[in-house]
Amino acid sequence: MRRATGQHLLIAAGVLLLAGCGAGAVPAAAPDAMSTADAGTAMATAPTTDGTGLTDETTAPPGQGTLADSPAFTEEFDAGTEAWPTPGAFDEGEYVLASGTAVDVPYQVPAEALGALAEVGVTMTDGGATSLTCDLGESGLVVLRLAADGSYTVTQQVAATTTELAAATLPAGQRGEPGELTALRLLCSDSPDGLAVALSLHGAGLSFVEGVQGEMPAQGPAWSVQASGEVSSLLDTVLVTLVED
Repeated sequence: MRRATGQHLLIAAGVLLLAGCGAGAVPAAAPDAMSTADAGTAMATAPTTDGTGLTDETTAPPGQGTLADSPAFTEEFDAGTEAWPTPGAFDEGEYVLASGTAVDVPYQVPAEALGALAEVGVTMTDGGATSLTCDLGESGLVVLRLAADGSYTVTQQVAATTTELAAATLPAGQRGEPGELTALRLLCSDSPDGLAVALSLHGAGLSFVEGVQGEMPAQGPAWSVQASGEVSSLLDTVLVTLVED
C-alpha cells in the first residue's frame, strides 16, 4: 500500500449505498458534499454519545484521500458463486450466514489504494449480531460488531490482546430493528499519522475511531463478515469502495 504524504486523511462520506434503509436512518452526505472546496466542513457522524471513542468531526485539509465514486466490488447475492464458501447458502438475493460462521469478502484491495470502505447490508432477528472485520496483518484485526438491539462495539485484536475502542447503543429510530435491513460500514486506510479507521451504522455518516494502533500492511486490508450472535444473519449486499490518493 502506498502511504499518503504531507496531509491528514480526508474521506468523502458519499458512497453509502444503504444510507436510506429504515425510516429513522440518518441521511448520509451527498457524493460531492466533501469536495476539495469544502474540505473544512465537518464530516457527518454516526449517532453516538460522549465517551464512545468516536470523533465528532474532521477538519482535514484538501487534496488528501477520498472515496472512489463507485464501489470496486459489489455482491448482491442474486446467484450462487464459488467465490463464497457455501453456494447452498444463497436464498433469493440473500446469503444465509449461520451463527458462528465467518466468510472472507472475495476482494483484494489493490496496492495503489490507500485503503477501503467495506459495507454490509444485513437483516438480523432477536439475538442476532453481525461482525465486520478488517484484517491488518501484524497490526491485528479491527472488528465492528452490531447486534440486532442496536448495541455495537469496535475492538482491535492483536495476538491475544483485545482493546475496546468504541461502544454504544443506537437509539430507537436510528437503528435497524430486528427483522429490518440495516448496514455496517468499516473503513481502514493509511494516513501520514498511521491507521485511519472510521465506521458508519444504519445510514449515518462516517465517524473516525480513536486509539487504533499499528500501520497498514503492504498488501492492504482484507475483510470478513461473521454472524456473531445466537442466530443466523441474512446478508443482502456487500460492497468495497476504495480510498484513493
